Order: sequence, then structure tokens, then C-alpha cells
Amino acid sequence: MDFLDLKSRYRKDVDYPERTYDLQMYRRVLDGTLYDVLKYPFYQNFHDLGSQREPISLSERRPSVRYRLAKVVVDNVVSLLFGEGRFPVANVSDENTKDKLALIENGTNLRYKMMQAAVSGSVGSAAIFFRLINGKPFFDCLYTEYLTPTYNPQDPDELISVKQKYKISGNDLKLKGYENIVKDESYWFVREWTSEEEIFYMPYKVSETKPSIKVDKIRSIKHGLGFVPIVWMKTPDPLNEIDGMCLFKDAIDTNIELDYQMSQAGRGLKYSSEPLLLIKNPALSMQGEIVLGGGNVIEVDEGGDAKHVEISGNATEAVIAYANTLREIILENIHGNRSRPEKMTTVQSGRAMEMMNLPLVWLADKLRISFGEMGLKKVFKMLLKANQTQEFIICGERVPKGTLKYDENISLKWPHWFAATADDRFKEANTVKMLKDANIMSTETAVATIADEYDIIDIEHELDKIEADKQELMNQQPQIKEVINA
Repeated sequence: MDFLDLKSRYRKDVDYPERTYDLQMYRRVLDGTLYDVLKYPFYQNFHDLGSQREPISLSERRPSVRYRLAKVVVDNVVSLLFGEGRFPVANVSDENTKDKLALIENGTNLRYKMMQAAVSGSVGSAAIFFRLINGKPFFDCLYTEYLTPTYNPQDPDELISVKQKYKISGNDLKLKGYENIVKDESYWFVREWTSEEEIFYMPYKVSETKPSIKVDKIRSIKHGLGFVPIVWMKTPDPLNEIDGMCLFKDAIDTNIELDYQMSQAGRGLKYSSEPLLLIKNPALSMQGEIVLGGGNVIEVDEGGDAKHVEISGNATEAVIAYANTLREIILENIHGNRSRPEKMTTVQSGRAMEMMNLPLVWLADKLRISFGEMGLKKVFKMLLKANQTQEFIICGERVPKGTLKYDENISLKWPHWFAATADDRFKEANTVKMLKDANIMSTETAVATIADEYDIIDIEHELDKIEADKQELMNQQPQIKEVINA
């Protein structure tokens, strides 16, 4: 059993492009539904055919143990990318714009949406949809299976449009408020985002060979932003202009093998807990039943014997050793964390933790480009552009149009991979003090060096407070005046 075999068991809808089928299969691996196509549970060994017993092959049974290592690695790397204390700060020249972007980030729960996009996009691509509702900005993460982006041939980074097209039942359309719909029919649902509009089309039957496609004027809206309100992100090693490489593709086959091996080991342990009774030459009654003596003791004829047949524990140990090897192979293939927390005897420094998780850090570093530089930074630029023509309302605070100054050179300032320990901060403080006392570093540079570690947002404001504290301390010191009479 491998991924190609499982993939072939799912019906491929020829009305969709090939990439839709591939992304659907990768998402089944991610959400743990890959084996749902298999009919029989793992413990069912035979078909129920009355008096006959036909064995069921392992490839027809769902494994009882599912070690979702792909999801574990994706969650770990996304936590390292956008987790608490690791989300980057938008670095712009205008301080007011920087403060407002931080307010928007908190007010729209942007960090959570980016984490959703990174997890969802691990299959190859993800999309963040931006919209304004009564001045309030909202972000949504969209699955890309049914989305098709179109880029400007003169500027391959600029989206001209994004079209969404998928099948939906007539019953679901009725629940959405559509009329003149046949419940038992399947329909195409289509909408398209352009630089000026979000266009909804009237659903039409899948069975129609030459459908009449009409714009749904009631549901279509004119957003007037001047750009397509979607940021398209794809994983490293892009396969084409739409999708990148699935992050865990190289682990799927080995993970399937691991699931089945662990399921077999579990079945062996169950058999060991309930061993089979083997009776040689039992005493039989006239009806052919085994004769039980006093105290329910089984009687055997001369030369007979009875014993329990058990499975040796060596086989289970061999399976577990093999499973551990498979786990190491999977993690190495997809740059997962291979360190063992139980082997850590003392608190490790931030640098030591980084070295211990180096493969995961390498993967997260690549994703900083895919979902950071090519994702989050574009989201911030989109906000800056939108505010040039639209007013925002964030947490009840008005942000008039034009308040955010558009900065083409906006950048992301990423924090350290792992938080520094008290010993790390002590050593860093001594180093900064030594450099400052030697006049090699200015106070401003010293504050900027430790700003991330101590949550200093406004460096200039912090410098003013330092000077104010110095002045207050000087005012509190007693003044000694010396008078010399000549």
C-alpha cells in the first residue's frame, strides 16, 4: 500500500484541473482522512460470507494506528513561523503608520489568519482574502483547490483576477437563498475578483453543455480598491505559477508504511493478551464436544496435550524498532524536529535550542520567504493601498483615508527563533554595556539592539524616557555649593 494506490481509489472528477485533484489528496493527508476510502476496519480479517471465510488483504483495511507526522511537522514549523512571540513587525518609515498597522494586526486577528494560511498552504498554495465591511477590515483564508489566479504578463507578481469555481448541490444553493433551483441537480458556483469588483455569476447546471453565464447583479459588489484583494502564496520550489511543492510529499509513503506497521504491532499485542488454546487429542463426547472434568478442567486422551499458543515479544520489539527507523526517515525527509525533549537534562540557551531544532529552523526560514516576504508583506502593502481611498474602523477607532502612508520599501522585522534565557539576557546586557562604555555603540543603537527582547516598540520615545529619568535622578541628588571667601 502506498500513496499512489490510495490516490487511485478516490474518484477523479475530470471537470476539474489536475492540480485540484492533487491538492485534494494532499489535504486528505493533512487532515487525517486519507484512509476513509478503505471499507474495512483493521481488526476485520475475513469477509462475512456465511459458512465460507474469505480473507481481507491489508490493503483493503484502514490502519488502526495513525501517526500523523506530516501534520505534526506542519504545526511545529508554523508555530515557529507565526507563533506567539515570533510574528514579525511591519517596518515602515512613518511611525504613525507603523502604530496603525500594529493596531490593525491585533484588531483583525491577522496572526491567526496567517497561521491558517501557512497550515493550509503546506499542500502547495494558500490565499488570503481582504475585504472591508462598513469600514472594518476582515481577512479570510481561502483553500486554493478551486481558485485560479491570472497574472499580469508585464508584471508576473501582479494579480489581474482570481476566479473561484466549484460544484455545489441544488439543495445547498437553496439554503444560500437562490431561487429557481432544482434540488437534485449539481450546479457550478462561480465568482471572480478583479481590481474593481467582486463578481458573482448565476449558478448553472453541470449537465449544461452550452450554459448561459449571467452576472448576479444582486450579489456582485464594486469594492473600488484598485487591486485584486487577494494575496496568493505558494510553498518553496514552485511547480508552476500557481502552486508550489507540497511540504510533506516526500513523507507520505513512509508514513503509510509506519501506520500499517504500528497497527500490526497493536494487533500482535492484543493476540498476546488473549493467547489461543491448542488441544491435542481431546476427550470428546458422543456429540463431538470437548469433555470437561471437575473444576472445568479439559480432559485429553492418552498422548494428548493442551497449551496456550502465544506470540513471542521479539516480533513486537522488532516492529517498534522498525517504526522508530521509519519515523526518523520521515522527519529527515521533510526537515522535522528529530530532537528528544526527554533527553534534555538542563535548561538550554536560545542558541542551543536553535541548533537542536536546526532542520525545523531551515524549513521555517524558507517559509519566511513564501508566507512572509511573499505573503504577509503583501498583506501590509494591500492595507496601505486600501487606506489611500478607504476609511478604516479598527476597535472603534477611526483611521481616515490617507492616514497610512504608502511605503514601497516596507520590510518585516523578524524576532529570534527561540526566546533568550535569563543567562542569555545577562550576557547580552553586559556586552551592550561594555560596547557603550567603550564609546563603540551609541545609546540609540543599544536600545535598538534589545528592543525586541524587552518589547520596546518606539525607540525614540524610549530614549526620551531615559533622558527624563536621568534628569529626574540628577534633580533628586543633593546640591553642594562651596563658597570661597577671597
